[in-house]
Amino acid sequence: MLQTPLNTLLFWIMIALGAALLAPCLLLPPWFEFQAVRQLGEQRAARVEELRQQLKALEQQNKFRDDPAYLERLAREEFGIGLTDAQTHRIRPEALEQAAAVVATLEPDSQPTAVSAAAELAAKIDELVQSHPEMRLFVAPRTRSIFMVLGGSTLLVALVLLCRQLPETE
Repeated sequence: MLQTPLNTLLFWIMIALGAALLAPCLLLPPWFEFQAVRQLGEQRAARVEELRQQLKALEQQNKFRDDPAYLERLAREEFGIGLTDAQTHRIRPEALEQAAAVVATLEPDSQPTAVSAAAELAAKIDELVQSHPEMRLFVAPRTRSIFMVLGGSTLLVALVLLCRQLPETE
């Protein structure tokens, strides 16, 4: 049987249709799982940050309990107990500038990071899924198997038709 342009066109249409049915069935379930895990990670990171803030506040409160300078000031102001050998220390402005420079080098860069290609792809897929809720059909257990059988059957039929059209060699 000879290949005609119509048979070739039919073959490529069937290949494209089969691939269009199988690709979402194979790619969307892992994507949705990835999104769920990423969202859970973001929630946990937010909770960890919240707990760090609480811990920092508690450490700040407890710092005064063991701080001798605070206890001395409290004794002097609240109870009128004075220190007889109190000394005053002056800090040089140069030392303050050096300390500020050291602190500035320790702070992380506040420069915005470049958005990676993977993050852009994730944003586009999220936008596509949000704008087309019918894509959930490719993930639902009842309809996913139907789409997979249809896509696989279409690909199989296209390949069988291609093999039947190939010229026989003697």
